Amino acid sequence: MHQYIRLARVVLLQWMLMIIDAIGPVLSRLISERAWLPHGTSGSGISVIIPERANPALLEECLESVMQASREITEPVEVVVVVNGSSRALYEQLCSNYRSVRWVFFENPLWFSGAVREGLQVARYDWVYLLNSDMTVDPHAISELVPWRAPHVFAIASQISFKDPARRREETGWTRFRESGGMPEIFDAPPEDELVRGTFYAGGGASLFQRALLKRIAAIADIYNPFYWEDVEWGTVAWRCGFESLFCPKSRVWHHHRATNRLFFSESEIERIFRRNMVKYELRNRVLAPAFQPQLFRRLYRLDGASFREVMTPSGVAGILWSRLRYWTYPFRKIPLQYTWRKYYMKPWSAAAEKPTILIATPYAIYPPSHGGAVRLHNLIVAISNHYNVVLLSDEADRYSELSLKYFGRLASVHLISGRTGDTAVGRIQRIKSHSHSDLKAVLQMLVACCAPALVQVEFMELAKLIDVRHGSIPWLLTLHEVWISKKAEAVSCEDRYELALISKFDAIITCSEEDAQLLNHPAVYVVPNGANVHAIPYCPSPESGPILFMGPFRYLPNLQGIQHFLEAVYPHLLQSIPNLHLWVLGGNGAAKTASQMACFDQQGVTVLDHIEQPRPVLDQCAITINPLRGIRGSCLKIAESIAAGRVCISTAEGARGFLNHSIPALVAVDKVEEFEAPIKSLLSDTVHRRSLEQPSPRVLEICSWENGAKRMLAIYSRMIESGTRAT
Repeated sequence: MHQYIRLARVVLLQWMLMIIDAIGPVLSRLISERAWLPHGTSGSGISVIIPERANPALLEECLESVMQASREITEPVEVVVVVNGSSRALYEQLCSNYRSVRWVFFENPLWFSGAVREGLQVARYDWVYLLNSDMTVDPHAISELVPWRAPHVFAIASQISFKDPARRREETGWTRFRESGGMPEIFDAPPEDELVRGTFYAGGGASLFQRALLKRIAAIADIYNPFYWEDVEWGTVAWRCGFESLFCPKSRVWHHHRATNRLFFSESEIERIFRRNMVKYELRNRVLAPAFQPQLFRRLYRLDGASFREVMTPSGVAGILWSRLRYWTYPFRKIPLQYTWRKYYMKPWSAAAEKPTILIATPYAIYPPSHGGAVRLHNLIVAISNHYNVVLLSDEADRYSELSLKYFGRLASVHLISGRTGDTAVGRIQRIKSHSHSDLKAVLQMLVACCAPALVQVEFMELAKLIDVRHGSIPWLLTLHEVWISKKAEAVSCEDRYELALISKFDAIITCSEEDAQLLNHPAVYVVPNGANVHAIPYCPSPESGPILFMGPFRYLPNLQGIQHFLEAVYPHLLQSIPNLHLWVLGGNGAAKTASQMACFDQQGVTVLDHIEQPRPVLDQCAITINPLRGIRGSCLKIAESIAAGRVCISTAEGARGFLNHSIPALVAVDKVEEFEAPIKSLLSDTVHRRSLEQPSPRVLEICSWENGAKRMLAIYSRMIESGTRAT
């Protein structure tokens, strides 16, 4: 009978939560939790709050280290020690030795959350550093955190190491979670570098918090007593209300793990409390996907007797229901918490505030720059970062790696997510819907609120539907790397109309070529052409018998189709008349594997190479380049790179979009790929003539330079930001 009663209580709670989740969307349209929280502050002054119970020896170590760290800060610092559940007599000597410390004594144990709340009541300053009494801090631990305070930052966590260096490092301060058995499993990850990163939550044992925000968030009853998971909920609520939590690895502290808890609880009891609070946390906060709800309630049903009774008290159930109801009022409740640690911060807010901010969203990974769109965006960012802070939001998080980090230095911050269902969507409409997915929209909304950008720049038509989350008067700019709108009005398709409707909602449009710009009927269309690093390496004449070079990542299907067509229709004829002919193909990541499965690449002299970070040395070794692309729009970056390097490029007219009107001697354009044979034979056989065409003039270098594009981009920014509306 007892088990049936337990099951009935679990099922009743499940149904009540289902009802709340059913009415939640309606509630979310009526209430904004932003009003529930005070506005953030960058603040001044630090209050160090140390909860303490029965550990005076460790507390003395802690206080001594804090006093040293305080001397490294120019702002006022106070130290508040909240002694609870311990006799005042134990601390008489410490009180005498540390008279500058504010001592607060409570006869009864307050546990962690209670002691923190009491400390917050007496703290004087806007930012509080919560520190366990069994921690010691590096002299620079607090000063390293201070620059990263900002109105939109809830907390900044220090890096934690164990006092015992031989102990397996389970605690670092950089927190994450994962699904395990239908429950959120929290864990600390070892720092990957010294960059400030996002973190799932800032631990209450060694982190700097905004006092007013923490005071409001931590005002809830002691639902997690005696310890564990309180700070996880703090961080969760803060993210969903639009406040970030950071991890600063240069701020170092050392921990005597569980030194206080072991005085009052056995290891088995500590683990029981941890598991109980894990269930409480998920019931209250719904972090995992709805698909895991049945496993959550099975876990609740199977809790040990003591834990079940503690979770299912009337006040506990009321707290669960209220917390779940409150979830639907958070303005950023859809923020994908599983990517909170995929954030990189290069500039403190105080330094970044010196320049306006541009927020750029891209559906594709851009670092390292391994495709045309990435190379374009990287080089423009290099130029505009001298005038603006650039915040980058990028999909395809898993395509970023350690090799990407060296490119981040020009950015203020980088925010990586995933969530796209894949690139298999059929048709332009479905592709846009797939790429402009809900996770990307949620993070973009939060970044607009946090970073207060002067302008939002959306890259690629695939993300145009992000305009649906636009709010306020900030100008929005859309960069179209390709424009597929039909030239003829009578041929306009439903896909064209869908794209045009989205395009019309943006304040200005940028295309990569004049040809694309002419396809749009928008009051503010601008051309920012592709370019190359024209001054990176001086021109050197092409070798007499160098290879033909094709540069085109296979990830962009027209590149693969174009070189395949060339290999089938033209290359066999060239082999018959040109001895020792070689063709190098720079096909990007995975190209060699792709080519090994296609017979056309299995010909004499064909070499396929994967991604090469710097193509210029390869360009210098080749005699000519080719661009056999058909059926494309936009503008091919490889044209600019070839011309700027001093190499003649033979291209289809379609592939030469954006450059045909400039009368560039090194650009040879033909209508069909089959027509490549004659100019290739002529150029390879006549070195003198080839070299007379290839050396770029100052005029050509200016046309092909990234500086040319950057000047145009900066002019567009200036117009849009100054007017706050369309750049007319």
